[in-house]
Amino acid sequence: MADLPLGGLTVQNNDLGRVELFDAVYGPAVYAPSAADALDPAGLILARNSTNDKLVPYVAAGANGVGTPVAVLGDAVQADSTPNDFNLQAIMTGQVRLARLVVLASGVPGTVTVLVQDQLKDQGIFALDSDNLSKLDNQ
Repeated sequence: MADLPLGGLTVQNNDLGRVELFDAVYGPAVYAPSAADALDPAGLILARNSTNDKLVPYVAAGANGVGTPVAVLGDAVQADSTPNDFNLQAIMTGQVRLARLVVLASGVPGTVTVLVQDQLKDQGIFALDSDNLSKLDNQ
């Protein structure tokens, strides 16, 4: 959110919200970053590449399993200049905030289609619309 000028002061709302909403279960996985030096955001929907069994960013028209969402990043991940695979804990089941989910192609949180939501439900991940009551309004 943009800073708002207020009589010489800068007001910034603090957002303490997280992707997981309730009963999220994290599981270990090998993650292949989207690109070198990329910052993959929290809430990024992930798929499992069937050729190497690694989690990768979900792509709707992807082949080799990349078009089927199976997990969600709970925290942002920063790749280095050589995008090596690394181990992480991803959300495998539970309830998550719909407004926090991101499809890499759009890069905009909350633009997940109903089809993707249904595919996540098949994996035990329920994307729910919820109000973020942890957002502090400093105004």
